[in-house]
Amino acid sequence: MKHPKRIFCNSSFSLIETIIALGVVTIITGAVTLYLGSGLNLWSKARTLTELEHNSRLALFWIGRDIREAREIKYADAGKIKLLKRGVAQELVTYQYDPNHQTLKRFSTTVSPNGEILLKRASSFNFIYHDSSALINPDPVANPNTGISVAELKQLKLIGIIFKTTLNNSSLDSLVSITPKFP
Repeated sequence: MKHPKRIFCNSSFSLIETIIALGVVTIITGAVTLYLGSGLNLWSKARTLTELEHNSRLALFWIGRDIREAREIKYADAGKIKLLKRGVAQELVTYQYDPNHQTLKRFSTTVSPNGEILLKRASSFNFIYHDSSALINPDPVANPNTGISVAELKQLKLIGIIFKTTLNNSSLDSLVSITPKFP
């Protein structure tokens, strides 16, 4: 009985061809991994900045609303403002920056007497006050227990807010001007 001829193909890869193919695949895989890794880092940074921007806008919304609804400002310095809101409840609202905890708190006599944290991770925070002619610059370092005088408070035309928030090595600077509408 005859055995059929076996046909052998020399189509297998040699050791050198296999090593070269493995090297090419490794280089392509490494390039794709670096590309995806940098994309994930950018996405993470964008998400962090979006969170900082959202928190900053929310804080500015509340501060702006309360300043516009204020009947009068009772006390003001670079890190604190206390205002009496219009309305029946006679709500006294205070915004106070705590540099040790990097937070801005909102205290309200009717809603949150113990304070609620309005802004976290604020590495700096300042209120800036303007009257009709110039900048009123309270200096809490030189005069820690005094703010703007009562006469100056009645002349306020513009309140500026400058702050910087940080999260995971990303930071966001914010600046806004608010015009009080005193009766």
